[in-house]
Amino acid sequence: MLAAIFALAVGAGRQPFAFEVTLRLSGSGVAMIYYDIGRGINPLDFVRVPTLGGNLARRYRFPLPAGDYQGVRFDPTKLGGARVTLSDARIVDRAGQAVREFPATAFKPAQEFTLEASNESEATFTTPPGSTDPILAVETGGPFTLHASPGLAVREKVKDFLFAWVLFLSFGTFILLAARVLQAGWKPAAAWAERRPRLAVLTVAVASAVLSCYPVVFFGKSFVSPNILGSAMLYPAPPCLPGYDNTEVEDPKGSDYAAMLWQNLPYSFVQSRALWHDGELPLWNRYDSAGITLLGQGLSMFGDPLHTLVLAAGGAAWAWDVKFLLAKTLFCWGLGLAVLLAARHLPSALLLAFSAAFLGFFSYRLEHPAYFSMCYAPWLLVAWLEITRARTRRATAAWAGGLVLASWAELNSGTAKEAYMLLASLHGCGLLIFLLAGGKGGRLWKFPHLLCAGAVFPLLSAPVWLTFLDALGQSFTAYNETPAWQIQPGLLLGLFDDIFYRTLNPGGDVFDPSANFFILLGCLLAVARFKTLLREPVCAALGLGGMAAFALAFGVVPPGWIDHVPVLRNVGHVDNTFSCALIILSIVLAGFGLRSGWARLDRRAGRTDLLVVALALAGLGSLYLGLTHARQRPPDTFAPLGADVPRALFPTLYSASLFVALLALPWLGRLWRRRPALAPWAATLMWLCFFALHWRLGMHLKTGVGPIDDAVVNPQVRVNLAARSDTVDFLKTHAYAWRAVGFDGTFNTGYNALSGVESIYGTDALINPYYRELLSAGEVTLVWTWLWVVEKDKLPVTLPLLDLLNVRYFLDAPQPAAAAPPVPPLDSVTRLDLNVYENHAAWPRAFFVERVATYDAVEEFVAAVRASAGQPLAAVQNGDAAALAQAADFTAAAAAPPATTADSPSNVASARDYRLTNNTTTFTIDAPGAGVAVLTEAYTAGDFRVRVNGEPADYFRVNHAFRGVRLPRAGTYTISFSYWPRHFTLSLWMCAAGGALLAGWACVGLRSPAASAIASPHG
Repeated sequence: MLAAIFALAVGAGRQPFAFEVTLRLSGSGVAMIYYDIGRGINPLDFVRVPTLGGNLARRYRFPLPAGDYQGVRFDPTKLGGARVTLSDARIVDRAGQAVREFPATAFKPAQEFTLEASNESEATFTTPPGSTDPILAVETGGPFTLHASPGLAVREKVKDFLFAWVLFLSFGTFILLAARVLQAGWKPAAAWAERRPRLAVLTVAVASAVLSCYPVVFFGKSFVSPNILGSAMLYPAPPCLPGYDNTEVEDPKGSDYAAMLWQNLPYSFVQSRALWHDGELPLWNRYDSAGITLLGQGLSMFGDPLHTLVLAAGGAAWAWDVKFLLAKTLFCWGLGLAVLLAARHLPSALLLAFSAAFLGFFSYRLEHPAYFSMCYAPWLLVAWLEITRARTRRATAAWAGGLVLASWAELNSGTAKEAYMLLASLHGCGLLIFLLAGGKGGRLWKFPHLLCAGAVFPLLSAPVWLTFLDALGQSFTAYNETPAWQIQPGLLLGLFDDIFYRTLNPGGDVFDPSANFFILLGCLLAVARFKTLLREPVCAALGLGGMAAFALAFGVVPPGWIDHVPVLRNVGHVDNTFSCALIILSIVLAGFGLRSGWARLDRRAGRTDLLVVALALAGLGSLYLGLTHARQRPPDTFAPLGADVPRALFPTLYSASLFVALLALPWLGRLWRRRPALAPWAATLMWLCFFALHWRLGMHLKTGVGPIDDAVVNPQVRVNLAARSDTVDFLKTHAYAWRAVGFDGTFNTGYNALSGVESIYGTDALINPYYRELLSAGEVTLVWTWLWVVEKDKLPVTLPLLDLLNVRYFLDAPQPAAAAPPVPPLDSVTRLDLNVYENHAAWPRAFFVERVATYDAVEEFVAAVRASAGQPLAAVQNGDAAALAQAADFTAAAAAPPATTADSPSNVASARDYRLTNNTTTFTIDAPGAGVAVLTEAYTAGDFRVRVNGEPADYFRVNHAFRGVRLPRAGTYTISFSYWPRHFTLSLWMCAAGGALLAGWACVGLRSPAASAIASPHG
């Protein structure tokens, strides 16, 4: 039966026809073909395929169903400022025979496309910058019909059935033998686990983490592969890095794949260089956006204990993979211990420790820093539960210290939204557990230790949170104004398997995290006994915490209320953030349900519990099917991503298997307990059910079966992230005090920081507002809210600003031509793994001027730069009192920037002898008179220590986003700017005070006699 279902599911995903086309694209992304088979062109009938940039010709294949076609639409890219060349388009059958061909002239711009060139064999189109939905219409010559061969379909289904039959027969035999072995070894293993419960939970956690990530552990795959949707790095398309040639890509299906590769991973390279090369704390990131805070981002992971391995390895991919695996192991172990402590039932703790490795969360956050925020969070609950049950002052003090450590790890996990909201949610729930279950006497003796922990943590972590809050106050962020996104309550079933989220999205994308159906089984068993379980204070506290998280994530709390709550109103992704807290609390609550089911499984009352489970599951299914088909119109509090979406066969069969496995598993457990003669068969089927509830939510190697590969995570190849590039070597030799950029995805944001070459862009959450205003006024293309793109076609417009930004080298992907094509007015320097162009008009990084202009709006300043004929200038903004005061002696005669001609010698003196470290820029200027030294590195108020010839000096904002310092007279000046956040010294004193308090607390608390018992709720 399973083989027949498999054959049907695979056959349903294998379409009888395919649209094939050769594309050359300037940037990676996705291409989509829409087809009208009687329902018009709509957002439901389409096929999406990942595409690769780099302007290299590649053949793409889009599966198509049989049917009567009224029309076709083709969207080869969704990128603004893109170039697309297409050729050799046709529809083929399964045998590869062409059944319909389309000349290149059949493709016509319909929306946001411009035809650049076209003939019968090839057509080239471009999209304008900022476009969001470019469309090509396809002239098909009228309706046409695609009919599949019945004989071919039957032969393929027979082959699929035979393959599946052999596979399931082998797997079933293995499971049966394993069940018999486990049956024989059950009692010794159980006895060992009872003697060492915490070690047993750890053992299961390690096994589940390894099993769920087996492609990474055993097959050379990676969590941080650039082949996730072809993430542009040095090169715009796979292979994105030098040193390897793998071009296979994985569609992340809506997962935020870029944050790690473009942000956190490059941060680790910056931090390693700061620590091991410069001997400095990694406070500043000189490589992004003309310099920007690093520690102040709140995302750097500096301080995360597991991150020490990554920094020691210099950011290597293997170290990141180890960190991901260790974090997942900690997650499973922490949740297993939380269940053990809360529900006091070892079998439930072991089962849930295993199950925790297979969550929809891990496909939603495939390679994202929120992975670590989620993985560290259970230890907050563990610490609170241990404090609540502690019987001695020593144990209380030790676990209060553990609470500080868990909070520290969470704070430094690499996110702001998820980490801070998980800290608030789980500390709130933990405090509720302590108050409800701590016992009056226990609370009295434990409060001093909690107060110490509450004082030590903010003091110790002051360098992190105080620097972040100060930077936040001076920065632009996409979350300054953001709507509160929530989930429609009818989608509650999706919280336990993301397939129920995906089926609402025409592309099958995942748009929120989920747990799994085994956890749902535990929660439903808890619902069946909720009256009894609510008498347990720990369960009641967890339930209240879960209700609060549910109310926020699923819209019980209206978004209008959220908009009035400080901090919470800036979270934006309320659905995602509080789903994380809800998943953790649901897993621990599931432990109570499994414990209850385990105890009542072989009794008559157990049948009642299972009936309640069945009815509750039917209710959730009815809620999902009854509400998610509704077509809603905005503005609404809730809205699914799709409407009237037809259910594909594979998701339907998979969903059905979840329902069957969930309902069958407890009944089989009952049979296993009550009928010893049938125990081996019951155990075998239980393992199959357990497998059915988990298999899709782990990582897998690619099977080649489209419906399965689309529904699971297929990690891609591990590579050397720091592999040698001739172009990067050239830049480091020739561009020490200059910046470099890449055209259209080449030398992409993030790779500049990874490689140690300064640029004008960066993937940073906190953005310098002056710098952002300057680039916007200079017409540099901005994608999303942070990604600056240097476009070759816009170079005449943007080059004056790029000159000011000290951009000397421009990189471009090599073309098939023998020589690099000209890009005037740039000079072609060399052709290596990238084409390198030089801009001789770039301004010096630092320079001296005698006169300073003033301006009102940034547009006025940019106009002055364009009118300066490449001559460096300095200007301060009217309204900036501090800058005007500093430059007062030099602005009186400067109503406009000074003109420079052949007859008027320049008053500009370039700096020399640059010394650059992570946090410090030092240079020497020979000033011909009194004036201003300008450093084209980003300005932030009060965060730099300036020394001129060894003496402290003040600095001010000049050229809208950069730094200037007064020079009172002619002479040679050595000037040094060192980043040291204005409250960083205070935060270090606070950290020292926290350390002293921690040491004193440890001396008093941990030296207390271990036998001095205090009241315990479990005593």
